[in-house]
Amino acid sequence: MDTLLITGIILLSGYVFGQVFHRIGLPRVTGYIVAGIVLNPRIFFIVPDVFPLHVRPITDLCLAFITMEVGTSLTMPKLRQLGRSIITIAFSESIMAFLLVGTVLYLFLYLTGFDMGAAYLLPFSMLVASLAAPTDPTATLAVMHEYKARGKVTDTIMGVAALDDAICIIIYSVAINMTSSMLGDTSANLGTGLLTSVKEIIFSVGVGVVFGWIFNFLAYRLKIVSEGAYIILIIGGLAFCFGTARTLEIDGLLSAMALGLMVANFNPHRHIIKKVMQRYTEELIFLFFFTVSGMYLEFSVVSGVLSLILLFVVSRGVGKFTGVYVASRLTHRSANVRRFTIGGLIPQGGIVIGLALAVHATPEFEPFAKALLGTIMGATIIHEIVGPLISRFSLRKAGETRLV
Repeated sequence: MDTLLITGIILLSGYVFGQVFHRIGLPRVTGYIVAGIVLNPRIFFIVPDVFPLHVRPITDLCLAFITMEVGTSLTMPKLRQLGRSIITIAFSESIMAFLLVGTVLYLFLYLTGFDMGAAYLLPFSMLVASLAAPTDPTATLAVMHEYKARGKVTDTIMGVAALDDAICIIIYSVAINMTSSMLGDTSANLGTGLLTSVKEIIFSVGVGVVFGWIFNFLAYRLKIVSEGAYIILIIGGLAFCFGTARTLEIDGLLSAMALGLMVANFNPHRHIIKKVMQRYTEELIFLFFFTVSGMYLEFSVVSGVLSLILLFVVSRGVGKFTGVYVASRLTHRSANVRRFTIGGLIPQGGIVIGLALAVHATPEFEPFAKALLGTIMGATIIHEIVGPLISRFSLRKAGETRLV
């Protein structure tokens, strides 16, 4: 089947499903994923099996774009505005979710004798746990706007959500390097993997900083102010940065995030750049990326990991609640913040699927790649459906909604 025909089907199907889900009160990203599931080559045979592989360079660029956008949200004035307590809460709930999910999954796999192979139990548990930190703020933000929510819980939720995607990328980078070291070298241990991770993080961030400086230099020297020119510079610079990192065999996602951070903090036209990213490219990139992501889902795999999906959902929620509660007490936040912030941190989507796909495409993780992707996709669908409902309940209980 013609590639352009398939691309047209994907874009239109994703758009229609996204609009339908938005009108029934669910995030558009959920509609995109469902559209991809409907177009799954194993169901209707509309799209050839090889299509997701053929467009892999495009989906990689989409993931790099999403990661760069995370970096552009980390401006120094914003971090100062968020304050020490919110930064502490974000780190606490992210780390606690990682530790609890990893521990619970490992113990479950070990005690039940899950059919995976003893050598893969710890790497699988670590990689899945590294994807527990992110929050999809779009669903919670929609609820806040609909009910005109205002207050300390609302501010805390949005502040934490702005940070934990970045924290996730760091945790993920450490986890993927440690597990790669363990699987690639039988003499390697956690200490060796951690040292390798630290080195790769430094080099990856360094590449992103260099390309961020080049980006800002070109924008300044060429006196770029038009939105069209910035679209070219963003896509070209991002592809160059991400491709260079991959050629050097370091973490392209960290490089993309560092590029975004440099642009957000040192480019005088950063407001124009963010507007260009959000207005002209964000929806198209999200639509294509998540619709194609849904095509990777294998229902036979999901049915085999239902227990892992439920364990991930429950342990992630408990870990985040524990992290929020402990950090809130340490920083003397109100009882409402301690009890109800977690409700707005349940939705999950966005970058977590992209990171799961990156694991899926890594050769050394092939023995458990399908199980990992099935676990994350299944959990994401649950989180995106129940998340807005829990967010609305929590904000109402906190007394911060303006509509009944």
